[in-house]
Amino acid sequence: KTSRADVSRSNALLSESDRSLLSWRRFNPDQTGGMKYIGSYLGKQLPPPLGVPEVAFLGRSNVGKSSLLNRLTEGVVQKSGPADQARVGKTPGATAAVNLYAILGKPKGTGSARKLTAAAAAMAAKPVLGLADLPGFGYA
Repeated sequence: KTSRADVSRSNALLSESDRSLLSWRRFNPDQTGGMKYIGSYLGKQLPPPLGVPEVAFLGRSNVGKSSLLNRLTEGVVQKSGPADQARVGKTPGATAAVNLYAILGKPKGTGSARKLTAAAAAMAAKPVLGLADLPGFGYA
């Protein structure tokens, strides 16, 4: 059973979409089915809403945002493959666009009776957490 935060008094201060965030299940990295690269978004192109909480990695150029993202998700990436890892460069400016990733939940109905390939499992799994790798700032 998952416990939920007591938000009885502060509920009136939140929008309907923020209230729905409080009713989500607690994130458990052991119950993930891998990580998927969603895409890169540059300029006025907006990333698609994933419908799940998202964490943005923001900071100065060349401080290790992409490396941190890879380190935090290394157990998840082992399930999906290295192609879904964040690209890490040695020089500042390697991340030029907003790169969006999704940590996927385990697909439902994949018991021993039904074996899915890794690609089919990734298609069946739904995102449980979004990760946005943002370009660095402050590099001239």
